[in-house]
Amino acid sequence: EEVYTPSGRKGGRGKENVATALVRLALDGGAGLWKSEEGDPYITLSQDGHFENHHLRSKHVRGWLGRLHFKATGKAIAKGAIDDALTVLEGLALHGGETRRLYTRIAKNEGRTYIDLCDDDWKAVEIDETGWRVIPSDEVPIKFRRAKGMLPLPVPVPGGNLEDLRRIINIDEDQWILTCGWIVQAFSPDGPYPILIVDGEQGSGKSWCSRILRNLIDPNKSPLRRPPRSEEDLMIAANNSWVVAYDNLSGLSAQLADALCSLSTGGGLAKRELYTDRDEILLDAQRPIILNGIDEISRRGDVLDRSISITLRRISDEDRISEKVIKEKIDRALPGVLGAFLDIVAHGLKEASSVRLD
Repeated sequence: EEVYTPSGRKGGRGKENVATALVRLALDGGAGLWKSEEGDPYITLSQDGHFENHHLRSKHVRGWLGRLHFKATGKAIAKGAIDDALTVLEGLALHGGETRRLYTRIAKNEGRTYIDLCDDDWKAVEIDETGWRVIPSDEVPIKFRRAKGMLPLPVPVPGGNLEDLRRIINIDEDQWILTCGWIVQAFSPDGPYPILIVDGEQGSGKSWCSRILRNLIDPNKSPLRRPPRSEEDLMIAANNSWVVAYDNLSGLSAQLADALCSLSTGGGLAKRELYTDRDEILLDAQRPIILNGIDEISRRGDVLDRSISITLRRISDEDRISEKVIKEKIDRALPGVLGAFLDIVAHGLKEASSVRLD
């Protein structure tokens, strides 16, 4: 109550005092201020026993500040006071906060791989040479971000069988090892990443195969998308997800083929920031990619050199099952399948130093 006293100026309580008190409430509540490598202000909040990372200008942070004020005073707060408090917090983050690298879904730190489960408690999977484990948010040493559309992974369980996945996605045994190789590399925080091309005639389950593989690694509200209209759209999608998946392609334009090759092996894009003439927004990403289509998607050598191609056989009418049954099978299988792949990733970390390629 002492904090929220009138300012002494004519007109009663000053808006500046409310904003200043709100800044103190935020800092006293354990909020951590920092900035990304790109110079954007971020805040780490303590929420219901776990920690979350958010851009300071996000709707989530504005709502958090409003809730903080109401809990402290029992009163609503004006939009202008929140704007003023955010300006102060942004200045503290940019001109005194630590610079941290920001990650989407998968990251590495000191030889360990971390996978953001994207659940409400911000838990993550930690993988090292000895195995994997699910850890709470206060033990995650890096900063994950949650882009719009990201969905939670199933909590992995040990003892799963990879065959549970192969039977669902209609891949022949001779191409299964290639698919497993692509999946394991997709769980690596370091590329380059091969492009997975899924083809086959109509009725072979190409879209379902692509959707299931993405849900195993990087679930999203829009798991399969139509081809991007520009290189800029592709890079924005890549910066807001881990796996990039495009559905029902009938071919690749030269521009899109070049952009996908760059995304597979690593590349960046600079664009002018909105409403400015001098500032640039830098987009840089290296991502696993899934493409599917009926016809031969690309004959270009640079694309094929970066690709793993699998061809699905047509599913006979008597072997077809409903989407409801497929979803039930997936829900049952994915926790164990994810755990099995994490076992492989851990073993890969253990053996990586001894591998020598001819």
